[in-house]
Amino acid sequence: MLSLPLPRIRELLQKERKLLVYHRDGDGTTAAALLQRHLPMEALSLESPHLDADILAAIRRRKPEVIIFADLAVDQDWELLLELEQEARLLVIDHHLYVKDVGSPRTVYVNPRLQEREAYLPAAYLVYQILRALGKPAEAWIAWMGVIADYGTKSCRDLQDDLRKERPDLAAGGFSSPLGRAGALISSAITAAGDKGAALALQALREAKGPEDFSRQPQLQAWREDVEHEIRNVVDSFLDRREFHEAEGLAILDLDTKFSIASTVSTILSDRNPDLVIVIKRPLRKEGIKLSLRNQSGRVDLHLLVKEAARGLGRAGGHEKAAGALITDWPLFKKRLLALLRKSGGSAPAKGRKKG
Repeated sequence: MLSLPLPRIRELLQKERKLLVYHRDGDGTTAAALLQRHLPMEALSLESPHLDADILAAIRRRKPEVIIFADLAVDQDWELLLELEQEARLLVIDHHLYVKDVGSPRTVYVNPRLQEREAYLPAAYLVYQILRALGKPAEAWIAWMGVIADYGTKSCRDLQDDLRKERPDLAAGGFSSPLGRAGALISSAITAAGDKGAALALQALREAKGPEDFSRQPQLQAWREDVEHEIRNVVDSFLDRREFHEAEGLAILDLDTKFSIASTVSTILSDRNPDLVIVIKRPLRKEGIKLSLRNQSGRVDLHLLVKEAARGLGRAGGHEKAAGALITDWPLFKKRLLALLRKSGGSAPAKGRKKG
């Protein structure tokens, strides 16, 4: 049972100048839409789940009384949170593995892993439960869309039950379900158009009368067609283009595309090759090399694996089955990764596209 500090949350959400800072993905965007549908607040989306000096400057320019972080592992940047605490009250709503409990007299920290280390409750689910507990009629279909996008359906059955009572035709899970397909509009918009796509997806979701209304948005549909075509091309070329380390059960794919589809591609390939550790590698112009890692079988803990492999090389983290990194030294990272996988033991065959 999720325990929430409702009096403190209610106090913060009643403040007039609220700024919502959220992760620019399916879970973060649905969480943001739920909050904005029921409470007036400005929103700022972040591609990276981490804070830096530029982000702090963008936050400070808006002069909020309360800053709400949704689906962002900002506990990893706790020193910067201490700076923000001097200027505003903070509400952190997150579900990632945490490195520090950042709760304080100035910060309310909502993370189900504080109560149960293995809990996996996406941010959209947490926001839904918070709003419902505060008496707001939060929309179950929006929350379920975010839960599907973040692979949380098995741990959010109570939300599914709520949706089944309201709209039984929408209660299925999976990416091919009605809300799974609707959620793909969010990720495609972000992939195809960055800030512009994120803003339109949030606006459309915030204003939608229902999922059908949201799914009819013409620009979102066009972006999804473009992105899905590119994803199919990359996935279909996996067997021909991958770097395969059979003994370690590792497959590496260099991504050469104008679209930021690493996360989606790694997820699809991991679904089709659940025992493999999938690494999608994409060079960035200035920041270094961006990595997206997946292992659906759970034979290794990717969060711990990537943190160790990236030690001293950049930033890394995530979940047990899905993680990411931004590093500066790929050869050393790869050497460490292979060594860590050899220690863990096991190998896996690489499959191509599913038939049928």
